Amino acid sequence: MKTINKIVSILITGALLTGCNNSTPPAEQMPVSDTTATSLPVADNVDPDAVFNYANTSLDRDHESVRIEKFSNDSIEDTFTVIVGKGKISETKTTLRVKTKDGKVVYEHIFATKELINEYDLATIKSDKDMIDYIITKAGDVIGKGLVNLNDLSKEDYLAVATKEQFTNYELFLDMKTKGRRLLNYTLNLENHYYLGYSDKDKKVVTVIECC
Repeated sequence: MKTINKIVSILITGALLTGCNNSTPPAEQMPVSDTTATSLPVADNVDPDAVFNYANTSLDRDHESVRIEKFSNDSIEDTFTVIVGKGKISETKTTLRVKTKDGKVVYEHIFATKELINEYDLATIKSDKDMIDYIITKAGDVIGKGLVNLNDLSKEDYLAVATKEQFTNYELFLDMKTKGRRLLNYTLNLENHYYLGYSDKDKKVVTVIECC
């Protein structure tokens, strides 16, 4: 009897082993062949997470950019100023201010300096000097590239293709075009888009249009 039981036990064990050897491994355990490693250019193999860490990058002094343009008035120029504060980029504030010729502040926006950074650009930055140059350039662009003459828009520009219904203040947009006034347009933190103009009616800077 013991011999029969022993034989039965051996047969069952053999069957189980055969069944395990014929089973298909779960998909997540299947080996994956990396065919991209040899086909992509070297530049495309850069680790997207290998970006410059600017946590300790500091400006040794305040940096100021100034531009004089007509904005709140058809004939008198306003002063646009951007000041990047001294200290660590990760901790400081930047101020954007617009003053009339008589010294009245018609617009001011204080925001974290790091909001100027486009995260995609960090992969190209290799040193603190690169980072400082980048921040100063980005800050200057707010009033450099950011001041737009509405009569110089390209056909592909967002303001040129937007429908009347998409505007927050379409009446002001038309008034600015007629008077040749400039629009202030800048973006922070990749997604906060500002399209601003001075309204004679409201006696202040208001949103002309909102975008994504």
